[in-house]
Amino acid sequence: LYRAKSAVVVGDPNQLTMINNLGAREERALLENYGLYRSGIGRFAQGHTTLFDLSASAGEARRFMLTEHFRCHPDIVGYINEAFYGRRLVALTDRQRLRIPQGMPPGLHWSNVTGSVRSRTRSSNVTGSAASHSEADAVVDELRRLTESGYEGTIGVVSFFDYQAKEIASRISHQIPQAAQDLHRIKVFTANKFQGDERDVMFLSLCLGRDMPSG
Repeated sequence: LYRAKSAVVVGDPNQLTMINNLGAREERALLENYGLYRSGIGRFAQGHTTLFDLSASAGEARRFMLTEHFRCHPDIVGYINEAFYGRRLVALTDRQRLRIPQGMPPGLHWSNVTGSVRSRTRSSNVTGSAASHSEADAVVDELRRLTESGYEGTIGVVSFFDYQAKEIASRISHQIPQAAQDLHRIKVFTANKFQGDERDVMFLSLCLGRDMPSG
C-alpha cells in the first residue's frame, strides 16, 4: 500500500463496524516490540481505526457511493434506505429469484415475544452476552412450522449475542430433523459472523426485554 500510486478501499460505514479482538495492552506490547510505540502511531493504530476510516480521512481521498442494490426485496431495502442511506439506494433486486413462503408477503415482519433476558454466567469467562429462552423457543417453533409447510428456500437465524445464537442452535439440533437443516441450509450466527452471507428467510432474535442486563 505504501508503494502504490493509487488504491481503492471498499467499505460501508453504515454497516457493522470492525470487531476488534486486539486488547489495548496486547497492542501496546506489539508496538513496543517493533519500536513503534514512541513513534506517535496515533490514528494508524489498528485498535482505534479501521482501514476504511483511515483512508476516508486522507485529504486527497475521493469518496464514491455505490447506490445499486441487488440482494433484498425492495420492501426490506426501503426501510434500510430511509433509516441509514438518505434514500439514495436504488433497489434492482430480481424479484423472480426470491423464494417467499406461501401465504406470507415479502418484507419485514415483527413477532412480539415477551420473556426474561439473562446474561451469561461469569463462570464461562465471557462477558457482555445475553439470551432469551422465550425468544429462542419462538424462533424454533416458527422454524418448525416453516420447514414442515413444504417451503424449499434457505433459512438463517441471526442474533447480536453469541449466547443466544448457541441457545437457538442447540434447540434446532434437537428439534429440527437433520434432513430439514440440510435442505434449508439452516445456519445460526451472530451478526458479525453472518455478515456477507444471505438466506431467503432471515430470523432476527433481539434478546429484548424489560429486565435485559445493563450494557
